[in-house]
Amino acid sequence: VEGAAEHAIPFSRVKDAERLRDRIDEILARGGPASAVVVGGGYSGVELACNLKDRFGDMADVSLVHRGDRCLEPAVDYNRDSGARRMASLGVRALMRTGVESVGQGTITLKGEDGELREEACDVCVWTAGVRASDQAEALGLETTDEGRVRVSPQLRVSGQQRVYCLGDMADCKDALSDRAGATAQVALAQADAVAWNIHADITGGVPVNFRYHALGEMLTLGSAAASLASPLFGFNAKGQLAH
Repeated sequence: VEGAAEHAIPFSRVKDAERLRDRIDEILARGGPASAVVVGGGYSGVELACNLKDRFGDMADVSLVHRGDRCLEPAVDYNRDSGARRMASLGVRALMRTGVESVGQGTITLKGEDGELREEACDVCVWTAGVRASDQAEALGLETTDEGRVRVSPQLRVSGQQRVYCLGDMADCKDALSDRAGATAQVALAQADAVAWNIHADITGGVPVNFRYHALGEMLTLGSAAASLASPLFGFNAKGQLAH
């Protein structure tokens, strides 16, 4: 997207968070009306939009821009609804089926589903959409997807390799019984157990296992004193201060 690399703040590394913190402090110190735009309606986007609005309060308008029909598409229904309700209660403007054409110095140009372009003021733009994996996999000569993730077997073996495994955000991992597993810490920890078992099987001549994910639940931080927690496995849901 034109201007995104120069004017939008990514949100994947510690230094990105530090850069965003400094920008927030600048805006708060300056005072007066301000506008913040979060691009991407996944977990990071919704949590960030809520926390930005919570931090800025009435002095800043916060918008979330998402190409899809609804935010938190991979989330469980309870957390998806909680996230939408929390954004609405805080006054976050959720723009669905909307893309970003360009990001400039203090402006952002949006494109709605009708194809109409509109330029809006934007004091800070945070980009959480379309996150790619590290380029280290390609540098090592491993087979990767268009998103840069390493192709792996159901046992998490790297494609074309017999004794190399990959897990976490880098792996294009599909659960043995479902679609691709999410890029979350919970999934990575479960993958670690499967990889440890399979490495031991390689060494001892044991039987390797396919990765199978059992979701224990998920949590969202939706502001300084608000959150949402859902665990279909244990039949437990909570929101607000209790979940926080």
